Amino acid sequence: MDLFDLGGKVALVTGAGSGLGRAFAQGLAAAGARVIAADRNLGWAEETLALIGTGGNASLAIDANVADDASVQEMADRAKAA
Repeated sequence: MDLFDLGGKVALVTGAGSGLGRAFAQGLAAAGARVIAADRNLGWAEETLALIGTGGNASLAIDANVADDASVQEMADRAKAA
């Protein structure tokens, strides 16, 4: 049993456009999770998904600001729909 097998799971990563968020998104994808990358800068979130690549479980980029309740709700709704 692989303790880090996240196949069949979905990971929603905030701050995924750079730094630790990007690293976590890449690591979760490498472990098999489908990654939804959320960031205040949509272009950066899209860059993270491009780095993961379609074979690496890149799923969706979302423009979201976790300091704004409405933005967080919209992010959650879009992630759930995906």
